[in-house]
Amino acid sequence: MLITAFINKMTPNEIAETFVESTRAAMYGVLLVGFSRGISMVMAAGSIIDTVVYALGNVVGTLPTTLTGIGMLIVQNLINFFIPSGSGQAVVMMPIMAPLADVVGMSREMSVMAFQFGDGFSNMIWPTAVATECGIMGLSLGHWYKFVLKLFGMMFVLQCILMVVGVLIGI
Repeated sequence: MLITAFINKMTPNEIAETFVESTRAAMYGVLLVGFSRGISMVMAAGSIIDTVVYALGNVVGTLPTTLTGIGMLIVQNLINFFIPSGSGQAVVMMPIMAPLADVVGMSREMSVMAFQFGDGFSNMIWPTAVATECGIMGLSLGHWYKFVLKLFGMMFVLQCILMVVGVLIGI
């Protein structure tokens, strides 16, 4: 920005005005991201996330092998509410889901697939991920959900089918 301003022979006041004008639309989203990250940090520091993950892991471990993939998918979708960051979720969940897959007789690849489905597609329904995008677009959450809930439902059913097929063929 400073190089462009120098080339265009802008004054310091013009640089400041241009900067404020260009970042105005993104500020709402930036504040929401910061607020969401703060909540995640408080939950991590209070060991709340670990407790939730442990409890959900115990539930998935009791399911029959063919339904364990769906259980893992549901867990990943729920965890994505608390940890909207894909990399943060991987750090927390994969050390639990990979050994859980071993224990219930499911491949580790299926636990990764459950992670990918749960992290990627549920970002369109959880307010911790959607609020930022809706705020930037100036779209209410009600309008967003009216559009996306049917789509998410269809994708979730397809994900469940793919998880069961993957477990059955031994991926």
